[in-house]
Amino acid sequence: MFRIATMRFLIVLTFLLPGLTETVQANQLYQPAHIYNLFLPGPPTAIVAADINGDNRLDLLVSFGGPGGMQALLGNGDGTFQIANNYVTSAWAFWIAIGDVNGDGKPDALVATTAGVSVFLGNGNGTFQAAQNYEIPSFDGARSIAIGDVNRDGKLDLVVGFECIPGFPDCNHGSGATVLFGDGKGAFTPSGAFFFSGGDSVTLADLDHDGKLDLISDSQQNGGNVVVNFGIGDGTFQNARIFDSGGFDGGTITVADLDGDGNLDIVAANNCVNNDCSKSNVGILLSGGGFRKAQTYGHPGGLIPQQVAVADINADDIPDLVVANFCDDVDCFFGSVGILQGVGAGKFVRSQHYSSGCLTGNFSSVAVGDANRDGTPDIFLICDEGVSVLLSLAQTTTTLVSDENPSTQGQPVTFTATVVSSGLAMPTGRVVFRNGSTSIGSAVLNAGVAQLTKANLPTGTLSITAKYQGDALSQKSISSVLVQVVNPKP
Repeated sequence: MFRIATMRFLIVLTFLLPGLTETVQANQLYQPAHIYNLFLPGPPTAIVAADINGDNRLDLLVSFGGPGGMQALLGNGDGTFQIANNYVTSAWAFWIAIGDVNGDGKPDALVATTAGVSVFLGNGNGTFQAAQNYEIPSFDGARSIAIGDVNRDGKLDLVVGFECIPGFPDCNHGSGATVLFGDGKGAFTPSGAFFFSGGDSVTLADLDHDGKLDLISDSQQNGGNVVVNFGIGDGTFQNARIFDSGGFDGGTITVADLDGDGNLDIVAANNCVNNDCSKSNVGILLSGGGFRKAQTYGHPGGLIPQQVAVADINADDIPDLVVANFCDDVDCFFGSVGILQGVGAGKFVRSQHYSSGCLTGNFSSVAVGDANRDGTPDIFLICDEGVSVLLSLAQTTTTLVSDENPSTQGQPVTFTATVVSSGLAMPTGRVVFRNGSTSIGSAVLNAGVAQLTKANLPTGTLSITAKYQGDALSQKSISSVLVQVVNPKP
């Protein structure tokens, strides 16, 4: 392990190698998008996935603008959601984070707003208490929020990224961050200290393994570069260090170990390249290279990437990237989701892209999690209409046996293929049987089993496989080769 709109889409696999682009067909991994229209008083701005009511089913929280607030969607465990309570924040909400800030074992919600921070203490049943609001002076609106113990007192603190009022002396680069110290009971005290960093996306992680949380951020005001403030451990941070993300006009920052070396790497969503916003990419800064040289992946399943989530999409224990794009590859009428498949050593190939199902591509946040409990991450996006949900197709395994092996020429042999799904639904559809590349017949699944009887098999050593064709809920799969020996008649 590493640390209702329906669209037709083309699924391609493109290897992003210098001077070479190869495209092959890839298996579909996700169902078409389903839209939950929320009819909010303002546009959705961010989304997180977590179990907020303790029923072991994934739920969603969405922040929104306008008057500002937070919307809960409770998961049913089968990939569907019921729209639940709506909560009011202090102002337009930009960002949302989940953590247990009062130590009662119940998830709390922290929302960055144009007025500061709204803290919603969780009741553990999917509802939240009224917001406790914290105003932060001398800035022009919080844009993002991260949770962590930055002063090492065993209590969770908040780091808030914000845009600055013009001329504010501690933030003359257009963005910055500040700390609110937690008391462990759900209340916070603003530190009063402001420091230069990116404000549009803040993340806390220990990059240098010194036991102190570092601040990683990205700011549109700083050309889309990655900004790192290494932690001192007392709730303050060192001066910012700037790293080239390989693009311009940055979106959000994600941190994960992408190459399996035990060190955290940085992923940046770059809206533009060299001031050209007809081009965009995802930039990867590996820790092994000191974050010095960004690997970039252009047109990651769409244009103008907004945010990147890290998850193992294909169950190979290698992290993959899920990219939320403002536009698809064709036009800007729809948004898209791109999958960059990890191939190891921190390298990726562009494997698939899907329509978001949204009439507009105006979303800026993506979350992943297993909502239908099939063992594979599902994808959740915000867009103008509400929430777009792309449920994974359940992974399947196909096994093949024969009732007579070896057999004799002319003797009937029955091949039995069994298809097992990781999901809740029984696989349906057809299985194709082949000898090498030659089809010898097909059969329809009945309770997960398909059988084919053949009496005219050629003599010799045959290589028999069974390929399940998939259905609306299940991925394709193929069996291992069954070596079938057919002897001549005596």
